[in-house]
Amino acid sequence: MRSSASLAMGRWLAGLVLTTALPAAMAQAAACPVKVGGILPLTGSMAPITKKIAQAAELAIEHVNQGGGVKSCPVQFILRDDQGQPTVGVDAAKYLVEVERVQAFTGTISSGVTGPIISAVTAPSKVVQISCCSSASNFTDGRSGGYFFRTLPTSKTQAYATASEVNRRA
Repeated sequence: MRSSASLAMGRWLAGLVLTTALPAAMAQAAACPVKVGGILPLTGSMAPITKKIAQAAELAIEHVNQGGGVKSCPVQFILRDDQGQPTVGVDAAKYLVEVERVQAFTGTISSGVTGPIISAVTAPSKVVQISCCSSASNFTDGRSGGYFFRTLPTSKTQAYATASEVNRRA
């Protein structure tokens, strides 16, 4: 049985493919395969969690491809390990954008890795980045040029909600 987080990640990745890769594929007629990248700490202390996220992403891509891909082009998911390290994460993002020529990528799960990726790769390259877990409030303050998205509330919003509930219960 898959966890709800894994299923949510699968739906999220399918949405990423349909909302970012599809328009890009349409603009570049017959540019097969459609490449989508992923950056996760596949090694280190977070590996047990992120391996499940990676499996959910691969399952989502499998489902998209079973449905005919994007405009009859198969979707290729290219996954890189950031090892939970900012410099490794930036190198992974550069590889995906500069070598693999992905139109969008997912990741990563740590705000400490995501911030440098936004500054060094996402914003300057104008490539869409979507994170399931990076919650630092300043990522969506305009510095990404509108190319960074997240699927959870910012840490500031989470703190307000927690404080409100603690206050309510006091």
